[in-house]
Amino acid sequence: MRLARFASVLALGFAAGCSTEDLPTSAETSGRTGTPPLASITAGGTVTVLPTSTANVFTSGWFGYGDRPLAAGLASIGIAPGTQVLGNGNLQLSNSAFGWEVAAYGSPAVPAATPLSQITELAYATYTASGQAGITQQHVALQFTIDYDLNDLSQNFQGRLVYEPYHCNAVQTDTWQTWNTLDETTTGCWWQTSSSPRVANAVVAVACPQGNPCTWAEVQAAYPNAGFHPTNGATGLIFKVGSGWVGTFHTDALVVGISGTSTSYDFEAYAMWGSCAIDISGSTYTLLADCTTDVTLSIPNGFTLDGNGYTITAIDPAGGHFLGAVVRNGGSSATVENVTITASALANICDAGDDRLRGILFEGASGIIRNNTVVNVNQGPSGCQEGNAIETRNAPFDATGSDLLVTISDNTVSGYIKNGITANGSVAATITNNVVTGSGPVGVPLAAQNGIQVAFGATAIVKGNTITGNNYTPKSYVACGLLLFQADGVKASANSFSGNERDLCNFGKGGGTFNPQP
Repeated sequence: MRLARFASVLALGFAAGCSTEDLPTSAETSGRTGTPPLASITAGGTVTVLPTSTANVFTSGWFGYGDRPLAAGLASIGIAPGTQVLGNGNLQLSNSAFGWEVAAYGSPAVPAATPLSQITELAYATYTASGQAGITQQHVALQFTIDYDLNDLSQNFQGRLVYEPYHCNAVQTDTWQTWNTLDETTTGCWWQTSSSPRVANAVVAVACPQGNPCTWAEVQAAYPNAGFHPTNGATGLIFKVGSGWVGTFHTDALVVGISGTSTSYDFEAYAMWGSCAIDISGSTYTLLADCTTDVTLSIPNGFTLDGNGYTITAIDPAGGHFLGAVVRNGGSSATVENVTITASALANICDAGDDRLRGILFEGASGIIRNNTVVNVNQGPSGCQEGNAIETRNAPFDATGSDLLVTISDNTVSGYIKNGITANGSVAATITNNVVTGSGPVGVPLAAQNGIQVAFGATAIVKGNTITGNNYTPKSYVACGLLLFQADGVKASANSFSGNERDLCNFGKGGGTFNPQP
């Protein structure tokens, strides 16, 4: 009796209240995504400079350098100390007991051969902790390689122009201070390292020695054709400490204006993926803490999300409600592992198509979903035909398409609205060793749940899963532990069932041989 009732609603593809998850009726869009982690480098914007997996190498063209072997010092990006002037991180230059010079170079900050007259803004912030250096003057210096006459033929190295804050400012320890290096009106902070600047191919006098620095205006008056060196100036701006300084010195919030267009450089210890802090190493995003999101977080093509044991919680945005998946692929392949996905107090509003709620979604993508916990991705006591914990899907939604290979293994899912694990369409899924726990026995207004669904042309190996608690008490519809609906061959073995209204529901063809069509 129940089987006949179940068959009749599925044959019609009727969504509301039936046991199968929604039959797709049209192509769906790529979904809403979070803020990308790395801003593109464009003049007038903010460039986020991040650490990489290689010591002294950073993103966006910045790198560290020790004036002696690198063991003598290190450039890094960290979080402490103090209240940051921009974001949470800062560039840190650390000297060993030998006190050799340590620097960080920023290739893209100012192009080679840029005239000083085109520099319209140049500012940065520093922090020096008390007690480590013993000398208040020791704040990170800003410098660059200079050509004193861009119009002559000489392109020999002519030294650097150096800004040191203590020459013209009241410097302090244990606090961040910002230096606007072009703004001094009386006493200057800029001095020359060269004893032989060249103008019109001839050596001229040093206008701004270290003992008598100049303002920016005085440097330009003395050398009106000066600029960043056309060859040696390719390193752009340089942050430097030493020689003889011992300790760790901090800088951040570099602002460079060229011909009126300013670009900010923000040194951060980690990237932001939407509102989630992540480390980026190669093609892996690693979560650094629990976080919340009110939009879908999209994984770049070919990347892995390593949750690192942390939790992503979906919340409603201000003035609206959460739409779509919590985490999804952003290209044709992805991996999601070691993360907990959940939701908190979402509005009970039913959505269709790409806006349907899911925990982890692979749409048109191959890949791996393993060792995750997806719990309570729901809208409270909802009867919506959404809220699948894990879903992989690919058009066309029949047996004619080329299947994408997806592995779904060792996950724990519970608290879903409709399905625990779903494979729909042109997908060849290996679904193994998952623990899928429904909320049953349940009734109206809740939806009839399914533990694992393989449907609409999908093929799968379903093995070693524990599937419990999918039980719908009204007589109208059936909840299934494992639902096969118009599948293209499913090999099921060694699964453990308990507390389901029906352990196995096989409607249309579905069981039998795993039948991938790559």
